[in-house]
Amino acid sequence: MVTIRRGSSDETIAVNRVACDYGLAPNATLALAIGCALDANHAICIDDMQPTSLDDIYAAGECTGIGGMELARVEGALAGKAALGLPRDDTLIRERTKWRAFAQRIGHAFALDDAATKMPPLETIPLPLRRRHAWRGRFPHKLTRRKI
Repeated sequence: MVTIRRGSSDETIAVNRVACDYGLAPNATLALAIGCALDANHAICIDDMQPTSLDDIYAAGECTGIGGMELARVEGALAGKAALGLPRDDTLIRERTKWRAFAQRIGHAFALDDAATKMPPLETIPLPLRRRHAWRGRFPHKLTRRKI
């Protein structure tokens, strides 16, 4: 069962699985909500066979750290075997190690510098965009009118 909040109402639905993915950073929102431990990079902490810190909860893919489809596929295979109570598969462990190393190399090669993670100067953002984001509470700058 999963409860989804929409505005002020909650809807509970029966599910067999839940998957969440947003791309550039591990999305462990659901895991955090149910009490799974996270690492320093905000990814779900896992062990060799993909178990989380909670009994009978396994994690695979981007929620355990950014690594791409190949790593997610291997992690999913390991988690599935573990959930079924099958023995550890050393071939999959070696494959996961290979894809984790690749992900680290890519992460290092394409790491964003500090300038890329900072808010751009206010004057470089078009006024309609500034108004929309300020209205939604996403923009930290104070809005001011200026003559054009």
